[in-house]
Order: sequence, then C-alpha cells, then structure tokens
Amino acid sequence: MLQSNTACREIQGRRHCPECVRDSPGWQSLLHMHTETEVSPAKDTHPLENHSSALPKQRPEAHHLDLPASTSDHVLRSARLPPARGTRHEAQQAARVACLRPHCLPQKQRRERSYQEWFSEVKEKFGGGENQRGCSKDTRAKRKLQLVGVPLLRRRQVREMIGPVQRPLAEGSYGSCFKTVSPRTQEELVIKTFSRDKLPELVKEATSLSKLQLPGVQRLVGVCVETRQLITPFAGVTLKDYMLSKAPSFADAVSVHLQMCRTLQRMHRQGYTHNDIKADNVCVSTQSGKPVATVIDVGLARPVGTKGLLSQAIPDTDKFPWIAPEILKKTHRCCEASDAFGLAYLLQGLGLLSCPSSCRRARSILIKWVVQARRRDPAERPPLAAVIQMLRALHREAAATRPAGSR
Repeated sequence: MLQSNTACREIQGRRHCPECVRDSPGWQSLLHMHTETEVSPAKDTHPLENHSSALPKQRPEAHHLDLPASTSDHVLRSARLPPARGTRHEAQQAARVACLRPHCLPQKQRRERSYQEWFSEVKEKFGGGENQRGCSKDTRAKRKLQLVGVPLLRRRQVREMIGPVQRPLAEGSYGSCFKTVSPRTQEELVIKTFSRDKLPELVKEATSLSKLQLPGVQRLVGVCVETRQLITPFAGVTLKDYMLSKAPSFADAVSVHLQMCRTLQRMHRQGYTHNDIKADNVCVSTQSGKPVATVIDVGLARPVGTKGLLSQAIPDTDKFPWIAPEILKKTHRCCEASDAFGLAYLLQGLGLLSCPSSCRRARSILIKWVVQARRRDPAERPPLAAVIQMLRALHREAAATRPAGSR
C-alpha cells in the first residue's frame, strides 16, 4: 500500500486532467500494482507452480508504453523507460512522466514552451542564421560589411569628421548628402545619409564600392551603420555643372569622357557594371590644370549577369533615359552593353560643342557609335573598346589644335 499511496500522491500533485492521468504510464503502473496485490498467490503454494512470478520481469519496450497517439518523435526518444515494476522507485518514476497534452503542462513548462515559440518567431523575423541567432539588423549589417573589408566607423568618429560648415549637395529617395571639411585633416568629405529603413541599400552600395576601389572610382572612407552614413572624399563638381559653368575646351571635354569610358572598362574587367551612368554620377575636379573625372554612386552596380536589379519593372523608359531598357523592364541580364547605352546618352553632349575643323570627321564617327549604342536590343550595341579608340584619336587631334596658352 505504500507504493500505491506514493503513486497516488505523485499523480494528484501533477493536476492532470482525468483523460491524461488515465493514459499516463504512472496510472497504468498503479493499476498493475493493484492487480498484483489482489491476485497474489498464497504463501504456502509450491514455488514451482508459480515459476513465472519468480523470474525477473523484463524491461518494457517503447512500443509497450501506453502513450497518446499525438506523441511526437522527439518526446518518445527523450522518454525514459521505468525500472521493473514492484518497487517504490518504479512508482515514483512512472508517475513523474510528463503529460503530453499542452493544456495539462505545469506552469513552469508552459513558460518554457512559450519562450521557445517566441524565440522561434524572433529568429524567423530577423532571419538569424546559425551564427546570427537573435542578432539585430545593425549587427548583421556590420558582419556583412566586415566580411568584405569595409571600414566601420563609430558615432564619435563621424562627429569628429563633420566640420562646422555643412553644404547640401543632393537629396533623393535614399536620403541626402552634404559636403563638409574635416577639422583634423582639412580634407573635403561627402557624407551620404540614408534613411533608417534604407539599411539594405547602404550595405549594397558600401559592398560594391569596397570591391571597386579602382582608379577613377570614388574612394571609400568608412561607413557608420548606427547613423546610416557613408563617407567618401569630395571628387569635385558634377559633369553637368562642369560642362555648363566651367565652359571647358573641346579637348578637356573629350578628356573627361575618355577617362569615364576607361573607368567603366576597368569596372567591367573587375566583373561589375555601373548601370546608372548619368551626368550627376560623374564628378570632375582640376589637378595641375587638368580635369580629372571620377565615377560615383555605385548603388546600382552589380556583378555582370545579374537580372532583376529593380524591385519592380518600369515600362516607361523615357522617365530614365540613361538607364538601359532591359534593366528597366527586367528582360535581360546586365552586361557591358547596359553601360554602353547610358554612356551614349552622355556622349551626345559632345556633339553640341563647337570643335576644330580637323576634329569634325572623328566626331562624326563618334556620333555614329552613339546612335548604334542607343539601340533597344543589347546584342546590337557596339562594344565599349570601340568608343575608347575613337575618343583617344579625337583627343589627340583636339590637343594638337589647341591654341597656345590655353588650358
């Protein structure tokens, strides 16, 4: 009776529902012990007549347990088989078998289960991997940038770079950017600030810029994930302002476009396409009296062969005349011909400039290349190497006829 009372106290302390208690192994063990007590043989019976009761009882297998049909595999694997029946320890162990129905779990187990469910939801929401479990968006962005070698800056370092004078430069859907002078190094810097929800765009642009640290491409100073800011050196005025306000000579204008084409060719050899060549994404500065062109804003730069750069297709190609139609409509993969389309849009400005009579024939050949590069089918566009040869020949002729004493 001591065994039966112990099992009863164990089962009653769990506060199970009647159906759970009836199906639990502890309750089955208790019924088995009551049955053995009622039908136990008399003491004066010969031992050989009850030789089966004298043999040690075998340990029941897993499929002998009376478990509910909804039992999961991992619960069956983790369940421990009770020792041989007939002992006090057996009754206690069998009664402690956990109830397998969620509404009958003890309060502590319900808390642990709810925490596991909450943790799984958080993990799925933030997309945490095996090494990023429970990490925030900023932490995952920092890890991605560190893998590609992007210099990471802290808030304090960014504040030290920003001078007292801040000149706004541009503003778009990504955010805004302004020009400042570093108080320490007296270097002109451009700080591009992204919106709080534009963290993926910041990571993509910083990653592409770190992989394209080539001559003629914008140099990367660092990235601050907390403030969503990307810091680069000031590369000069835009090509649009340079052509309108600086009034360059024909030779200098050809030199700027030639440098831009060579920079794009280096990017293609590196395995990337710019996909956003326009007058606002090319800066021009003057060094030793000569113009120096720098390609900036690689936010749409992708490896050659990438398809689906934009989130949605844009059927109206006239809205963005410098972007190739296959990129706007998402019909083809980006390639060298995609940048040739945007480059031809910029080279149209050279046809509007007055040039020496000796350069007119070379310029007419260049205009033919521009017409072919503006074709809708990327397979029909000429290669970029052809326009580089034309611009090189045009620049030699323009430099030879440059008046003495001019820039």
